[in-house]
Amino acid sequence: GGGGGDDCPDPLGACCFPGTETVFLENGTVKRVEDVEIGDSILVADNDLKLKYSHVSFIPHKNNQINANYVRIYYTNSSGENSSIAMTLHHYIPIPKKGNVFAKDVQIGEYIYTTSGMAKVVQKEEYTANDGVYAFTTDYDYIVVNNVIASAYDAEMTLYI
Repeated sequence: GGGGGDDCPDPLGACCFPGTETVFLENGTVKRVEDVEIGDSILVADNDLKLKYSHVSFIPHKNNQINANYVRIYYTNSSGENSSIAMTLHHYIPIPKKGNVFAKDVQIGEYIYTTSGMAKVVQKEEYTANDGVYAFTTDYDYIVVNNVIASAYDAEMTLYI
């Protein structure tokens, strides 16, 4: 989630990803974050960053167009494929040897964890959009969005996804 502040207009602080990002479901399909429903079994990661599936047990919002500040992190994986992930500025993402850092503080040249191993950050841009703010609770501390393992914690270390 987002912990309040300029990047998170939601008073509950429960904002993390724009609705345009995607998650993997256990049934093999891909779903946009804005379409996730309670009971969906989605790809997550445990504290050792091992992938598994967990059911969504809580969703603070559905179908919103909240305007928020995001950072989009562009990366290249070990196969040379390029992709990206967007999240609110104060959302945590695990970085090798550093632990969880704010998405806005990820540096070009650092590595992030993806479903296919580590990927190198090649570009980063902050932007504002009204793509909504979405979060959900599962049984684990990490969630996989756009193939990237992201923390379930915001700036206040409150579990929202």
